[in-house]
Amino acid sequence: MAVFSPLAGRRVLVAEDEAMIAMDLQCLLEEIGCVCVGPHGRLKEALDAAASSEIDCALIDLILHDANSAAVLQILAERQIPFAMATAMPRSGFSPQWVDRPYLAKPYSRDDVRAVLDQMVGSAGGAKPVITSLSGLTDRVGGDAR
Repeated sequence: MAVFSPLAGRRVLVAEDEAMIAMDLQCLLEEIGCVCVGPHGRLKEALDAAASSEIDCALIDLILHDANSAAVLQILAERQIPFAMATAMPRSGFSPQWVDRPYLAKPYSRDDVRAVLDQMVGSAGGAKPVITSLSGLTDRVGGDAR
């Protein structure tokens, strides 16, 4: 069975240095039909991905292994790519230029992530199908699910 989701096929850059959080984000993104670009745990990787990857939006931790990721935010802003800051830092600690951006306060829930993704890109463009069962998969690729 396929369900149509406005998030399906969206490419989401993830910059997160905590391995368990990064893996959980990656799994969640895949479950809702997004393509996870990353996750990137180091500033250099995140900078390169922000500058050159084909992405629809981004979830960015503000501190990656003790390095401030403000330069990643700047690249995304210059490319006009929506992003949310996913961090334990309180909003009061943000640079004034970023205080109006979407914010995921750690610890955040999967519903929080879905909500911020919807806020950034969910209503842009058309809905795409998301496969929600093996029978839906076999219908699309022509084969047996067993």
